[in-house]
Amino acid sequence: MQIGLEIFKSKAGENDFESLKKDLNLELPEKYFLFTSLFEMGEGELRVPKFLDPKFPTPSECGSILIKPNNFKGEYLFAGFFNHRELLNDWYTYSNDSWEFLNHSLLRIATIGIGGGIFLGLKGSKRDQVFLVNWDSDEDYQLLAENIFGLSKLLFFEEDRINLGPDREYSQLYKNWGEEYWRIRD
Repeated sequence: MQIGLEIFKSKAGENDFESLKKDLNLELPEKYFLFTSLFEMGEGELRVPKFLDPKFPTPSECGSILIKPNNFKGEYLFAGFFNHRELLNDWYTYSNDSWEFLNHSLLRIATIGIGGGIFLGLKGSKRDQVFLVNWDSDEDYQLLAENIFGLSKLLFFEEDRINLGPDREYSQLYKNWGEEYWRIRD
């Protein structure tokens, strides 16, 4: 089972953090900069185990990455932190005039599978802190972690059988040496 930082792919290219700061015209926290320089950013850029199903041309995920906060009930789907393009798109379509940004200096950096998202504190005592905002909750925002690295401790992979199908078991999956994807043993 993958947990924490194991879920993220190591960054292969250069960090475009300075251009991101310029494009957003915001002073972004240092630990966020460090995280973006070490790991690939972007929804769908997580290291989720996948299997090859002979019926389909592309690999299918074996489960989901979830956020399970220690200090409150529930778990939330996590698809990854926004990359540069996704963050700019979210900024111009939502965040720049959002209630969270205007009233609390919070920048949305990821979605959670339902309304709201994962937000990064930009100013004052909230700087570098990571918050969960669930628009269906009574609370405005909830502290998840002191920084983006702390949030990674709340992430875990869970097998969910959705893509595997009703007539297959995880015990049927195998991987040959050097292969990237699991295969199904019939």
